[in-house]
Amino acid sequence: MKKLLGAAIVTLGMAATAAGAQEPVRHAVNEAGHATAHAGKTVAKGTRHAANEAGHATAHAAKTTAKTTRHVANEAGHATAHAAKTTAAGARHAGNEVGHTTAHAAKVVTGQPTGRETQAMWSRAQVSQATALSTAQAQARGGTLYEQNREARNGQPVYEFKFRMGTSAKQKVVVDAVTGRVLESSRS
Repeated sequence: MKKLLGAAIVTLGMAATAAGAQEPVRHAVNEAGHATAHAGKTVAKGTRHAANEAGHATAHAAKTTAKTTRHVANEAGHATAHAAKTTAAGARHAGNEVGHTTAHAAKVVTGQPTGRETQAMWSRAQVSQATALSTAQAQARGGTLYEQNREARNGQPVYEFKFRMGTSAKQKVVVDAVTGRVLESSRS
């Protein structure tokens, strides 16, 4: 029995030794598995992180490009609008200058005021056209009126009347619209 018991103890001892040897192996395998899984997880996480970073960088670059493109387009639009506004303002200014120059030239050539000047000048008139006509007819004695005009002389409003005197003679009478005085009476 001692022998049998000794063999059982030896067998148990070997099993314990084998079990003891297997445990570190299993533990080493488990550790290797965990390490591999952890490494795989880390690699996958790193790859996802790198992909996310690449995606973010690409999205940021696209957003920046789009923003820059919009900014460039806005700047081009603003520049075009400003150029159009400047051109329009320049054209208006040039048109005004041409108008003023033309009006000034007309005033210099004809001695006639234009626009507002005419209104302001004629607002000073104290004598009606009918009264001025009576004064002119007294000067032209027996002439037939064929033309009458409102004009300006030296910035003053005047009435000009033209009469036929018989078959070939003509008479021009100019009456001051402010004072009613005869400024000119000439026959031709």
